[in-house]
Amino acid sequence: MNSSPAPWTKRQIIITAAAITLLIALAWFYLRPHARQVTHGFVAYYIVSHILAFSPGDLAAAYDPTWFAAAVARTVTPAVQEVFTVQPPTMSLLLLPLVWLPHDAARAVWLGVSLLFMIAGLMLLADALALPRRWGLWAAPLLFAFLPVREVFRMGQAYLILFFLLCLVFWSLLRQPRGRNADLVGGLALGLMAVLKTAALWLWPLLLIGRQWRVVAWAALTAGLVVLVSLLRIGLAPWQVYLDQLPRLASMPERSVTAYQTVTSLLLQLFAYDVRFNPAPAVQWPALAAALTLAVQLTTFGLT
Repeated sequence: MNSSPAPWTKRQIIITAAAITLLIALAWFYLRPHARQVTHGFVAYYIVSHILAFSPGDLAAAYDPTWFAAAVARTVTPAVQEVFTVQPPTMSLLLLPLVWLPHDAARAVWLGVSLLFMIAGLMLLADALALPRRWGLWAAPLLFAFLPVREVFRMGQAYLILFFLLCLVFWSLLRQPRGRNADLVGGLALGLMAVLKTAALWLWPLLLIGRQWRVVAWAALTAGLVVLVSLLRIGLAPWQVYLDQLPRLASMPERSVTAYQTVTSLLLQLFAYDVRFNPAPAVQWPALAAALTLAVQLTTFGLT
């Protein structure tokens, strides 16, 4: 039988109030200057969601860099160059509820929603670790000391939403007692990550090895249904282009830029020359970059 939660102490109330106050101040300081900016990242989400809402037949063409740059210039501004490559067509769902807003308003709402997802993810993480949920709220201001988090806000990226979904999977696996609803929640989150950003695919075989059959089944069903529904709206062509590009994910020269912040981008930057994206690698050994990327992935998978 579950006991009712203990009442908060005066000290806990003071700490929580201080954390919320600090969080509001940090959000005002770091988010407000970026609310009206036009940057890489967010503009891609905005444009592909705009295409899905108003001209879904153009989604396959969006994978062409020249076409997409023209769409950005026409819809938002010519001052920002962005591409839509090796991303699933269903990434266009990310900003679908906001495409009826002007770019600046949609971006401001997006930053606020991202902040809420960050807080919710931390609270889920605390709960999964059998800690009071308020610990997640207390930790939220500390994340602004982490440069990648500030960059996510500055660029309007979707990684805090992925963080929330990943925490939701973690929470569903660790919550006790476990039940079918927990498997459903974890599977929904895992499936959404796959179709929104081709993210966390490495978790699928790990969960299968761990005999989490129902979680993987719900994830596959979620992803499959989203893809099926998308076919009714956008057709097969965007998926064909995406699947054609997918094998190039680890070797695309544009992935050598530091914006990606991945093992792949680091190794490409060190060892793979490209006249536009990486004109000065440490040494020109692209095969080594590919081999080391695979080695790191397999080693990480094995250790996990």
